[in-house]
Amino acid sequence: MTEKGGVGRFALDDRVFQLLAGLVEEYSGLRFDVGRRDLFAERIGRRVAALGFPGFLDYYYHLRYDPAGREELQQAVEALAVNETYFFREPGPLETLVRTWIPERHQAPEPFRVWSTACSTGAEPYTLAIVAEEAGLSERVEIWASDIDRGALLEAQEAVYGEGALRMTPADKRARWFERTEGGWRLRSPLRSRVRFFWANALEPDGAAGEGRWHAILCRNLMIYFAEETIARAVEGFHRALRPGGVLLLGLTESLLRFDTPFRVEEVNGWFFYVKDVGTLGRRDGEAGRRPPSHGHRGGGCHGKEDPRARGGRLCVRAQGREPDARGSP
Repeated sequence: MTEKGGVGRFALDDRVFQLLAGLVEEYSGLRFDVGRRDLFAERIGRRVAALGFPGFLDYYYHLRYDPAGREELQQAVEALAVNETYFFREPGPLETLVRTWIPERHQAPEPFRVWSTACSTGAEPYTLAIVAEEAGLSERVEIWASDIDRGALLEAQEAVYGEGALRMTPADKRARWFERTEGGWRLRSPLRSRVRFFWANALEPDGAAGEGRWHAILCRNLMIYFAEETIARAVEGFHRALRPGGVLLLGLTESLLRFDTPFRVEEVNGWFFYVKDVGTLGRRDGEAGRRPPSHGHRGGGCHGKEDPRARGGRLCVRAQGREPDARGSP
């Protein structure tokens, strides 16, 4: 590393770092402060070298002004993405959603539609599928999952996991729902077919954020990477995408308590659910939001993509020359 941060002959000074980090944050919400500059420089430096640019500033100009820059910005975000996830991470809210919320709140004959945003390699939506299967509600719950990282989505569809992803999975559940393979542990069928994956940027989700589309949205452990203004932007989109009476679930260390949002908070079995009031659709411009009560969460603290509705619902996720199977569209 150089004094300024960088890889090999590439040096990343503060000014160019701020320019590049600003583009990444504007597009994806991922925030990189100066304390993470070396990590940023190392990963982005590989892209600079791969494209043959003489330095980070030329790479910035490519991202900012070249017609192909948008696709490369997607590549940069994928290089920076943190795909840490595991099964049965914070399972209490998921158990409550399936075993309490759905039986008590969802009497309609249509399936209860859930969108798991920023699902990484799929551990969270698959955990929800397991919970629904064990509760006898798998036919009533329709699970969709998205991520900004196309490579992560390919891994999610393969559904093969190492020991780290199963570190919180009880032994009986591992034996029941997974089978040993050469590459690790593979989720058994038909659970793999219970989740439909599609590409989406949580800040620019296109059709996935259509008004009143979802009964529940899971956005857990993503906003810890966001600045406050980015959180407000994401929450506004989630509120619009939920049906009246729909619920937003966050990670246990995340909270909207300091924000003026249109959600109200309900405590269900000790867990906090952010609820869109019945009779409301998207928040109107100038409409005052409801501030949740002042308590915290239990437990503490493509470019290169297409609209998922296009091409007959074929998932547009490409990495290493592969494309996943079609799964429909939300």
